[in-house]
Amino acid sequence: MKKLLLTLSALAIVASNINAQDLSTERTSKKLSKFRFGLFVAPGSAWLKPATSTSSDNNFNYDITKGKGKTAFAFGLNAEKPLTEKYFLVSGITLDWQGGNVKATKAASSTGTDTAYATSADMSYKLQYLQIPLGLKLNATHINKFQIYGQIGLDASIMIGRKGTYTITNPALSGTNVKLGGTTMIPFGLGMQFGIGTEFKVSEDNSAYATILYRNGFTDVTNPLGRSAADRKWSDGNVRANNISLRIGYYF
Repeated sequence: MKKLLLTLSALAIVASNINAQDLSTERTSKKLSKFRFGLFVAPGSAWLKPATSTSSDNNFNYDITKGKGKTAFAFGLNAEKPLTEKYFLVSGITLDWQGGNVKATKAASSTGTDTAYATSADMSYKLQYLQIPLGLKLNATHINKFQIYGQIGLDASIMIGRKGTYTITNPALSGTNVKLGGTTMIPFGLGMQFGIGTEFKVSEDNSAYATILYRNGFTDVTNPLGRSAADRKWSDGNVRANNISLRIGYYF
């Protein structure tokens, strides 16, 4: 009788462990197959960075310098899907306001004679993009109730708004908040994002988070030679849009 009771007890314990493992596996599988969605806002700073300090076209050489940055702001929807317990696929859609200043000054080495080219151009751009990122998030470690993570990815941007304040010499022309023509800007862009952040779990499914995110553009933004005006041409080479922001959001 004792042997029978011991055998039944052992079988009950094994069955209980198998059931618990099955439930745990089912919960883990369900968690890994689930998308999370959230909303965020992201104040920050943006600037336009020339890829080189000089540019030339049609025997006109220009010295290119980066001017002041702009206050940046973004908001949007983000989505996250676990790939493993540590790695997550991240994406979403963002409305992004950015910009910056670029100055082009004709160099003494210029030999061109076309009067359409300006002596100098100081452009201040205000740009708006619709951006779709795709990246990978890695959970690194816990500090008390906070999950620390790193993030890296690419983004594709479509320009949906552009304004500019400019001063162009040849002759002196100026304007304020003038909507730039489509040929003066390149409507599509690509970039890379790097970030580090922390997430605080509010409940089983809800979390608040904050990420410091740096975005490095690697495609040209401006196209000044596309101007149709006969006295407003210049060359600024390859100008890229960069920004850094503090993204504050909530997963639900």
